[in-house]
Amino acid sequence: MEDPASAEDLVPDRCFEQVLHGGRFHVGAFGSVIVAVLAGIENAGKSLEGGVGDLGEDGGLPAGLVPQDLQVERVEHDGAGYYYGQARAAAHEADDDTMCAMVLANWSQLATWAGDPRLGVEHALGAVAWGQRAGSRILVSYGCDVGARAYAAVVRRSARGERRADHGQPMHSLEQAYHELDQAPDSDPGTGLAYFYDQGQYLATRTWCLLELGDPHRALATASQSLASADPAFVRNVALTRLALAGAYAQMGEPGNACEQITQAADLAGRNNSPRLIRVLTGSRQQLSPWDTSPDVASLDERLRTLGLTA
Repeated sequence: MEDPASAEDLVPDRCFEQVLHGGRFHVGAFGSVIVAVLAGIENAGKSLEGGVGDLGEDGGLPAGLVPQDLQVERVEHDGAGYYYGQARAAAHEADDDTMCAMVLANWSQLATWAGDPRLGVEHALGAVAWGQRAGSRILVSYGCDVGARAYAAVVRRSARGERRADHGQPMHSLEQAYHELDQAPDSDPGTGLAYFYDQGQYLATRTWCLLELGDPHRALATASQSLASADPAFVRNVALTRLALAGAYAQMGEPGNACEQITQAADLAGRNNSPRLIRVLTGSRQQLSPWDTSPDVASLDERLRTLGLTA
């Protein structure tokens, strides 16, 4: 089994590694491109991990992204985006439909996280199209998943009157994601690339979308299902789902339960060096500001200081 603290941190570049070492690209023609992609993404934004979508309060950014981080994150996004573009070009040149789908799906997630969910929707649509051409239900499912995350952010940013008109689109995308994932055979050609995508992650995405759409009660139930089916090796994803639970409790006005979930996520954060997880955790704590003087929040703050997660 992979190291639980790092397994999920391989998601954005694992697909490129498999292409390079699996021999699907001729090394002379494309190997150097993939090597450059791997190095470029790592240098451009080590904090831009793949995995569960964590849509936030400011234009699709994760809930924990404080304003002063925005400029840095956009620089990282632009750098990583360039290398994703290089990977897409190499995949097209090699006529590799599965790789096109995977690159675009991860690129969609990156765009949504960095505050451009409309671009996230566009990349997700491309991922679905190439996944369909590749005959991969798993990649189609993953494309629908990241598309739902992106569209949920678009809906939230829209004018109040427009929200009702397309409120159901993210959930429609999630229903398609569920159907495709459920029907995927063991021999699905996208299994090796989207090795991390399973029922637990699908349910985690559904949770975040429900929170974005203002439905904390359904989000609470879905997050509980996600935790029950999640692979514990993906520590960051489990922690993020607990933070989604905290968000649901906060929206429902239950700070004690929210504090309990943040505490559990914080304990997991000590086993994972994901900057994104730390920022989302910080944002989850900020959601509890109306209850700053409560004993539960005071106890949480003490725990966060003990773990070195806050000053």
